Amino acid sequence: MRLQQTDSKQLNMTIQRDKLGTLMYAAKWILNGQKGRVPRQAREQLKDLVDSYETECKKIGGSKPLKSSATSNQRL
Repeated sequence: MRLQQTDSKQLNMTIQRDKLGTLMYAAKWILNGQKGRVPRQAREQLKDLVDSYETECKKIGGSKPLKSSATSNQRL
């Protein structure tokens, strides 16, 4: 994943197809109200994706990831 800040409120994201697929899988899992935990391999892929996101955020905006309006205390 690569992030590029275009202005103070907009970013461009370049992401590999499989990484986007991982993100969409997790979103569908949550939206469909699946029972249980996300499968181990998907959790590992999501962790890699989040780590990559945080690394890119540090490159463009300091040490903190970008804020979201969603809460982040839910566990997959």
